[in-house]
Amino acid sequence: MLRQRFHPAVILLAVAAIVLIAAKAFAFDEAILAHAERAAKTLRQDMEAVQKEISLPAVTSDQLIENRRKGRGDPEHRASSM
Repeated sequence: MLRQRFHPAVILLAVAAIVLIAAKAFAFDEAILAHAERAAKTLRQDMEAVQKEISLPAVTSDQLIENRRKGRGDPEHRASSM
């Protein structure tokens, strides 16, 4: 019976490759989570601004639209203001 033995260098290379792949996967997950946290913070700030605008009793829909365009940097708004 032939027994095939793997050379220790081959085993070490395979283990190193698995560790490298796993490390890249964890780094990607951390990057995605950090991006999602930043996006959630921005969304929360935008929602607070909208909530403040809506709570004003004398605000008109035109004022809300104008304020939204200013906040976004809407190209249509920039062209009309020049």
